[in-house]
Amino acid sequence: MNSIGKLQQRNTEQSRSMDEHSHDTDRRKSSFIRNSRHLMRLVALILLASTASTTTLATRIDCDLYIAESTIPNAGLGIYTAVAKSSGDNIGNGDKAIPLVDMLWHAGDYSGDETLVGEVESVHFFNPTQDYVWHGIGMGMDFESELQDDITTFWPGVDAMINCNLGLLNVIKSTPNYDEAGLHRNLHPGAGGITPYDGVPTKVARDIPAGGELFKHYGDEWFSGRPHFGNIPLSADYEAILELMTGLHKMIQSLGMPEHMSSSIIYDDLVLPIKKIWNSRTLNALFDFDWSDVEAAVEARDFGILLQPNATRSLDWLNEHGKCIDHIVHGPSTIEGAGHGAFAKRDLPKGTIITGTPLIHFPDRSVLGMYEPRTTSTGRLVRDVEKGPYSEQVLVNYCFDHPDTTVLLCPYGAGVNYINANRTQANVKVQWAEDGQTNHKSAWLLKDPQDMEFEYRTMLAIDYVALRDINEGEELFLDYGEAWEQAWVEHVKAWKAVEGREEYISATQFNDKYSDTPVRTLEEQNENPYPKNLAINCHPVLVESVFLDYNHEGNYADPYDFIDKAGWIPEKKGFPCDIVKRESATEMYEVSINYTENDESYVKFHTGVPRKAISFVDNPYTTDMHLPNAFRHPIGIPDEMLPDAWRNKVCNLGQQC
Repeated sequence: MNSIGKLQQRNTEQSRSMDEHSHDTDRRKSSFIRNSRHLMRLVALILLASTASTTTLATRIDCDLYIAESTIPNAGLGIYTAVAKSSGDNIGNGDKAIPLVDMLWHAGDYSGDETLVGEVESVHFFNPTQDYVWHGIGMGMDFESELQDDITTFWPGVDAMINCNLGLLNVIKSTPNYDEAGLHRNLHPGAGGITPYDGVPTKVARDIPAGGELFKHYGDEWFSGRPHFGNIPLSADYEAILELMTGLHKMIQSLGMPEHMSSSIIYDDLVLPIKKIWNSRTLNALFDFDWSDVEAAVEARDFGILLQPNATRSLDWLNEHGKCIDHIVHGPSTIEGAGHGAFAKRDLPKGTIITGTPLIHFPDRSVLGMYEPRTTSTGRLVRDVEKGPYSEQVLVNYCFDHPDTTVLLCPYGAGVNYINANRTQANVKVQWAEDGQTNHKSAWLLKDPQDMEFEYRTMLAIDYVALRDINEGEELFLDYGEAWEQAWVEHVKAWKAVEGREEYISATQFNDKYSDTPVRTLEEQNENPYPKNLAINCHPVLVESVFLDYNHEGNYADPYDFIDKAGWIPEKKGFPCDIVKRESATEMYEVSINYTENDESYVKFHTGVPRKAISFVDNPYTTDMHLPNAFRHPIGIPDEMLPDAWRNKVCNLGQQC
């Protein structure tokens, strides 16, 4: 995730010299040959990318969204709209949202019995996604884990590539929909092999001119919690400076002096000098604006109008320096059991760069392993590292690797995670981007994987290229490679539906199907229980605000529209509750609600609760992603693309790595 504060981003790069301690001639000769081979391969890869890029047609293809260098200095890449957008418009059509579940617990430093579930005392592993994720609770994923502080969301596309300018927030963070794409664990070997969270279009919050960069709110704490960003203005500071300048404007008008004199005395000779010596977040929101700029913002009641010109690129500049990222739309795949697929938004001639995407690099894929817990002799719950991982984060299914390397590369471009595998009908290929484009550094193709650690910026990128003419509406396919194909065939052959699959239904499906069905009381559930993966929650308003109990004279006043699904916002899916009693005549319920406040547990009783204030949620670790037999295997990096420097897996004689 890029940001306005990335000008002091970690940029430490470890360097390592090969054969540093070698003194004999034979070893020096061997080192020279090896480095020469790496260099020749690098040149070949660059030439291959350069040659491929020349096949892209000179004619300009329509494009609505570009990725290019951000208008924020040192902030990396940004996303731009090529067409003017009005408040309320949509941008894009959404992307896969991929949960990272209990990552700190699974990958943090292991210290025996001291590493508890939810109490990881020291976390010193390299997590390259940390600046590219959203908090899972805000994405409606809190029920995927018992550790709600250890659930994050990697959301490729606009939501991962977009920057944040707190003074010019012009798009709103959306929330993904839960969609299993028709893959039921009782029928499909692919169940659990995809993320069930599908993105929706990004909503425009304020008018954006053609060429305008998109900015989404990361949350003020994202900046305030990173001291190296300095005292950049936060959201409240832009509001505060507007009010201060409005008051100053009124005061200047009341002085009765010529405006150019009073503004010079008060703004130029007082406010700006104070700004220089007082490093205030609020005063920093003035940047280098002169008084005429401030007056325009005061009149418009919007400081954003002053920031917009510097946040806009010309369409010619975007076409020359950027890459189109909206040639892909998603929908139900034409492959049975594949879920969603990627489709061409418009005609794409052979050689078209369909999209370009930076890559998040994991030098060692093992950090995505997931472990079973075990109970120690002292009764503590720790991860069982001796047993080894039972699975991996579902993220690996959307990344690239090769049998000869530990490196894992995860694309976060728009639409690319919907491209399905099809070796015989592949109409798309991947290739390294040209040096310097979409943050690609060709020198990294010579880098030892160990030296990639603790570089949090993206340094590699690939392009998705049309292998032939592709018609609008045609599904896009990629050859995932022989290793992936073999792993999938073996998975299908060995796959068996898990126990209890017949009764399984996700909470989303259950709520859609039974939203008007009476909820069973505790007593009724003893004889007719709900599926084990489901739990009952009551609406947060029953705890957070005054709720008028139903009285039998019929004077019940509903203080909240529970039908409005916005009331069930992802951050607040309600609180666990028990159904004590159901009044048949009124279909009202008596409930007991269990909640925690300031680390204290409470129980609250309510009568007169309507059915629409009660909902079902998934219990932690019960959705398909957590199935023990869910498919896990990355997409294959083509052999001709794998640099020799990355081939770090040691193989036994006669065995394939």
